[in-house]
Amino acid sequence: MRKIVFVLLFSLLSVLAVLYFEYKKDNFVVEHLHSRTEQLNLLYDSLYSEYKKVSNMIYDTQINRDDVIAIFKQTKRADDKEKSLLREELYNHLKEKYLLYKKYGVKQLHFHLSDNSSFLRFHRPKMFGDDLSRFRPTIAYVNRYKKAIDGYEEGKIFSGYRFVYPLFDETIGYIGSVEVSFGMLSMTKEIIEHFNIPANFLIAKSVVDAKVVNGEKSNYVSSSFSDYYFEKDILANFKKEFSMQERKLISEASKATFYANIGKGDTFSIFDEKSSNIITFIPVQNPINKIIIGAISVRGDARYIEERISEFYQLATIAIIVIFLVLHIIYRELFYRDEMIKRNKNLSDKVKEEVKKNIKKEKTMLHQSRLAQMGEMLSMIAHQWRQPLSAISATSADLGMKTMLNKYEKNIFREKLGNIAEYSQHLSKTIDDFRDFYKSNKEKRSVLLGDVFLGALSIVESSMVNKNINIPFYTTTH
Repeated sequence: MRKIVFVLLFSLLSVLAVLYFEYKKDNFVVEHLHSRTEQLNLLYDSLYSEYKKVSNMIYDTQINRDDVIAIFKQTKRADDKEKSLLREELYNHLKEKYLLYKKYGVKQLHFHLSDNSSFLRFHRPKMFGDDLSRFRPTIAYVNRYKKAIDGYEEGKIFSGYRFVYPLFDETIGYIGSVEVSFGMLSMTKEIIEHFNIPANFLIAKSVVDAKVVNGEKSNYVSSSFSDYYFEKDILANFKKEFSMQERKLISEASKATFYANIGKGDTFSIFDEKSSNIITFIPVQNPINKIIIGAISVRGDARYIEERISEFYQLATIAIIVIFLVLHIIYRELFYRDEMIKRNKNLSDKVKEEVKKNIKKEKTMLHQSRLAQMGEMLSMIAHQWRQPLSAISATSADLGMKTMLNKYEKNIFREKLGNIAEYSQHLSKTIDDFRDFYKSNKEKRSVLLGDVFLGALSIVESSMVNKNINIPFYTTTH
């Protein structure tokens, strides 16, 4: 029964130890992932803030100027031919500045007319006149409400961080809008430079299929997530080792976690055991409808987490071994204690049995000793009685003879009868002394030592006389 209890106790403690270290492991992983999420979130917010500052600076210092406004405001009353000339003039006026802006990550400088049509794309100057109302809600928003807006938005050619501003002329009022855009490649490059880990961008297939023109869809390739694309130019920017790491397949569990969290709009991190990566996803949403249109994915090496998890498993194993050893020692001590108690009980029983045997043996020996003493005493009594009995017999015979011879003398007869009575009392006293010798419960009383000595001598007197032994005895009375 005790063994079953210890096995159950060992199982219970082992399960508790495993659960404890499993909790510590999970808690560590959560905290580590949270720390990674916070770092990348801060970096992302910082980079976006920088993009906005650069865009505002370009708008305030280079675009919202009298010389630019003077060219662009003419489009309000110009025909197509005049617009073509104005387009070329505006392009030449800002071309050098646009090339300079590109060094700072600017991908697109784009002017729009107040009817949401494209007027001048500096990255594609020959593509113009198309209506952007359906493809670019941010442009329609600025043209309608005449106030700036910024955010990530997919276009007909590429997606990017768009900072769209209204343009006004002092005399004729609102004349259109302009945007400064930064591509996702610029953002991922910044992240790579800061952490030296691969960063990529997942964009929803539904967004690409709905907005990107057919000739530009080749800029996207399939990703590990069936509903999302990668951008080719971002993948091409990867180092060789980053490219290999990015192509590592991730587990179905990590994919499920991605789909469960991406719609919430908050940055989150996943520890993917299959690829040995920590993958952080930064959701990107459309500034108008707030729909999540993609996510920046940042992969990092998970060796530190794996090492710590290994340590937790080692600690759990050590804890189980320690529990086993402690319980084993306790069980062994209890077992030995029980064995000692059992042995001591057996020994005690044996001792008691031996004591009983010894007592019985002593009683037997005492009985035998008493029987021997009784025999000796009977021998002494026989000697003691022999003389009185002989005297009684002789006196009786003498009295009988005198009676037969009719020589009866009263005085002599009385004397002889007195001798017989004295001999008889001697015999009775001998019996009393014998009985007192064998009494088991004798009463304590005061006696004279001389009387005791005389009594002892009287018992052995006949033996002494037969052996001619004379013991002088003197008493002194005070």
